[in-house]
Amino acid sequence: MTFGEPAGQSYIIPALWLGLWNALVQLGIMIGASINSWLIEKFGRRIGFSSGGFIGSADDRVAIFDDSSFRVSCGLHTSEIFHELCSFKTLLRSPLPLSGHSLAAVLIGFVIPESSAYLVRKGRAEDAAASWRRLHSGITADAEFATLEASVVRESAVARQEADQSATVLQCFRGTDARRTRIIIWSNLLQQLVGIALIANATVSAQTWPRLDRSRSANSKQYFLQLTGMSAQLSLLITQIGISCSILAYAISWYTMTKFGRRSIMLWSAGIVSVLWLSIGVAGCFQSHSNALWYIGIALLVISFVLASGVRAAWPVVSAEASSIRLRSQSQTVAWVANVLFSWVFMFVVPYLFNMDEANLGGKIGFIFAGLSVLGFILIFLEIPEMKVRSYIEIDYMFEQKLPTRMFKTYFEKNWLSTAEIKCADERFELSHRE
Repeated sequence: MTFGEPAGQSYIIPALWLGLWNALVQLGIMIGASINSWLIEKFGRRIGFSSGGFIGSADDRVAIFDDSSFRVSCGLHTSEIFHELCSFKTLLRSPLPLSGHSLAAVLIGFVIPESSAYLVRKGRAEDAAASWRRLHSGITADAEFATLEASVVRESAVARQEADQSATVLQCFRGTDARRTRIIIWSNLLQQLVGIALIANATVSAQTWPRLDRSRSANSKQYFLQLTGMSAQLSLLITQIGISCSILAYAISWYTMTKFGRRSIMLWSAGIVSVLWLSIGVAGCFQSHSNALWYIGIALLVISFVLASGVRAAWPVVSAEASSIRLRSQSQTVAWVANVLFSWVFMFVVPYLFNMDEANLGGKIGFIFAGLSVLGFILIFLEIPEMKVRSYIEIDYMFEQKLPTRMFKTYFEKNWLSTAEIKCADERFELSHRE
């Protein structure tokens, strides 16, 4: 055993190291997201994707082959900086042997289409149209691209009129973009409020590293279950079932998100997990009984499923849809910084709440997340609008009109879209003559 401290008849991972490993990963993502905004705005999305994968693959090796907790932390920190440059959040970011997976990001960077909005801003309309057609098919593809192009031109014209043509992070907090940025920040906070820090598989754990105590968990949820009194074998089984259920839930969310909308599935998922976390807190008061342990394990499975089909599936979509085209990369930088800042706080604090060497709350931590989930439900209801099947111009128009959150879903003004498109065409004509 390389890491671990005695706790009674067994060993535990100290809460300090759990918190530090988790926090350094988030800090690396935050730095990478900040660099990412400038890089992809200057050179395009493909370059940022490939360069991040190439450099990150080298740093992953440090975390894999070194048994020093400090140097492992450095490898984690640096690899997450460059992985974030890829904007590639998948299971490929796990520290697998030889870290060859990172090279896949390099190869993918050469084959994925470039951002159409980026190409339009660079004056490469034909390349932008070709890139758009690679991702969109059907008879409406050209019309949808025309809407995108009009929106980009319109936002550029507005920036010229305001005598501020630079697209910076500060612009995200001015005018109508301030409300959009607020929505982006709230959407990134939501997954922490509903308890993702406890159940997410990305949390650093014992089995992630070489020569650790193999009786410990593959993630924070499994480790938490063992600390409540569940056997290592059963906690591993529940964790594996939870991963499978989450994959199924994500697939279901493709339909429910399109059918019912982002706001709706986020509301009902936050409401359901509020009740489930409360029940886990109650069961935690009786975790010396085997039935209570079984209930906690099953309830965590249900929470994983509900969140994967609701908040966890919808928040990235809301974050992307809420930003304006001109400030897309800057808005997503704000999104990632907010995401990892909240993650850093929760992932550092949560191990102190349930670990045996600190607060040792066990299942009673459910009371805390029940209250936070209720707060998340209120934030969704008051702040997150429904932007399903809305075009870029429609979303811009509704934010400019300062519509209340609940009116986004049903608002419609006769012929307003054609009027907006005519206005964009006029602005584009004036812009071309001015140049």
